[in-house]
Amino acid sequence: MTSPSHGSRDLDRAIALNRQGQHYAAIEVLRRILSEDPENADAHSILALALVGAKRIHAAQREAEIGLLLAPESPLAHHAMAWALIAHRRPLEAKSHVEQCLAFDPQDVDALCTQAFIASLDHRVEEQARSLKKAREAEPNNPAVLTACGYFALTQGQVDHAWQDAHAALGVMPEHQEALVLMGRILLRRGDLEGAREHAIWALRQDPSDPGALGLLCSIKARQSWSLGLWWRWQALVGSGGPLRATLLLVGVFLAYQVVSLVLHDANQGQASRLLDVAWLGFVIYTWIAPRKFTQMLARELQQVQLRPGY
Repeated sequence: MTSPSHGSRDLDRAIALNRQGQHYAAIEVLRRILSEDPENADAHSILALALVGAKRIHAAQREAEIGLLLAPESPLAHHAMAWALIAHRRPLEAKSHVEQCLAFDPQDVDALCTQAFIASLDHRVEEQARSLKKAREAEPNNPAVLTACGYFALTQGQVDHAWQDAHAALGVMPEHQEALVLMGRILLRRGDLEGAREHAIWALRQDPSDPGALGLLCSIKARQSWSLGLWWRWQALVGSGGPLRATLLLVGVFLAYQVVSLVLHDANQGQASRLLDVAWLGFVIYTWIAPRKFTQMLARELQQVQLRPGY
């Protein structure tokens, strides 16, 4: 999140709270600021970002529009509008606001990270990598940049690089919400279930409704579950290295099944061929049912979240 041009101590506090995942606390601070200064464009824009984090996307867009109306040349206002549009699943419109931010400042790391995120939605890996590289060159110790780089490395199967980025981000800001979840996912990938759980709990203490932290906790439970453990490992294997690797792996497994089936058929191994067909059918059914079970598990975790009245 870009720091406001005429920031106050309260605005800085709201930014810090939002970075830590404490979106509702940030919203309260910003409401107090706006009650005293209703035309504070920076406060409206930061409030929009906090509301996006709190999943109140319609209110977020209204605040982003107010911020942009009050300060049409503010990079912060354009950045807030970009995230409001992303939340509404309008990435192309969001991209134009990110480009406005970068027109004002080509080294705006928040805009560069947002640009990388938008590129990731369409699996434009090279564009994502370029944006993150520019952000890292501009601010190598920014925890948000380090976290974004860590997530990118993890999707590419570079677990050690991801760990280094997450460790560096938490070294700068131990309460950084996304860095906590990232480190948890890395530890889970490495098989350290207890360490992953500690990071998930830490993140949930800061924001009990954070989907990333809840998803991490569900992934830990899935890894421990006899019925979902194999699916989780399969997903970790398929998801490492990006969509191209996933596609090649899936095609490779299917071709291997076809080749072995033909070999068994040619060798008159009818029983073995039938067992292989049953195993393949079981694999297909399992990979269809397991994600639904995981989604149900996540839904149960979300139902346990209780927010204070008024939110």
